[in-house]
Amino acid sequence: MYTGSPLLLTISYYVSQSIYLFSAAVVILTAKREGMKQGIYSIAILVLAGAISIMLKDVFRLPRPAGCVPDTIGRYGFPSTHTSVSFAGASLLNIRILYLWASLIALSRIVLGVHHIHDIVGGLLLGLLLGTSARAYQKDICGVLNEKQVFEIRRKTFHIIFGALTGAMIYLLPELTVISILLLILFSSILSSIFVKQGVRIPLLSWVTGLFEREQDLEYMPMKGSIFFTLGALCSVIVFSREIASASVLILAFGDGAATIVGVTAGRTKHLHNIKKSLEGSISGLIAGFFGAALLLPSGLAFAGALAGTIIESFDLRVGPLAIDDNLLIPITCGAVMTLLPALTHW
Repeated sequence: MYTGSPLLLTISYYVSQSIYLFSAAVVILTAKREGMKQGIYSIAILVLAGAISIMLKDVFRLPRPAGCVPDTIGRYGFPSTHTSVSFAGASLLNIRILYLWASLIALSRIVLGVHHIHDIVGGLLLGLLLGTSARAYQKDICGVLNEKQVFEIRRKTFHIIFGALTGAMIYLLPELTVISILLLILFSSILSSIFVKQGVRIPLLSWVTGLFEREQDLEYMPMKGSIFFTLGALCSVIVFSREIASASVLILAFGDGAATIVGVTAGRTKHLHNIKKSLEGSISGLIAGFFGAALLLPSGLAFAGALAGTIIESFDLRVGPLAIDDNLLIPITCGAVMTLLPALTHW
């Protein structure tokens, strides 16, 4: 870690944190230049770059610099996720100023002492490969997606982002703070649902529901996904340990999100027990859910939880005429499996 000018360290910290602003800029510029469909495509590429980078960290298990206190979950550094995501975005749009911004983000990670040079080089190569490939196939991929597929990708991309943030919050913040935030979100979602159901038009709320709510949910129960997702996360925090609760929410976020996105775009082999769901989607959900949980738990336990979530997601469960929302059922089931399995098997 650079130990010279405190000013340089401060600047490097804020440059490093600008990855979030950088990602937003990539999405906005793509949507403005190419349209909403391509904007959603850019979100998927950035998420994919981050996900692959995190997976590779667990594969290579190369440690961060000696004496480093990681500012991310996990102690492995290769490849750099900040660098992967920033160069994927820069090469997707192929704009010089974005390449410069991405380079500054990468350099800041070295100055802060959280990455070796080889971590940065690995992240750069991964980002360039993903971004360049995505740009080459952008028109072909976006051209074959219909409006329903674009809508579901948009919904589940938000689902993944919101779920990842919720999982991180559960892991990093004090339990009472997490419960308070989740209760506030739950109350706001229920109140918003009542407003929409009663036909009360609130500009921002109307825009959000128009972007993410299915028509049948708008008629039956607006904000349904937000309500049950938050309720599932809240139950997990109250019942399970911090690590199990966070991993359960990450399985819901990544697993359910990936299952739907792959299912609606590439699903061909339908399940015998549920023709609405596909084998391709379930396999993708299992893999994504596993890697989400493996950030916090041993790989065997993470796989067991992800498998439980995948099985639950593949069914449309009902109690009489009432459907049980998987946003509620998945984290509770995964949490129970990952809590009971070690106790029963001495894992």
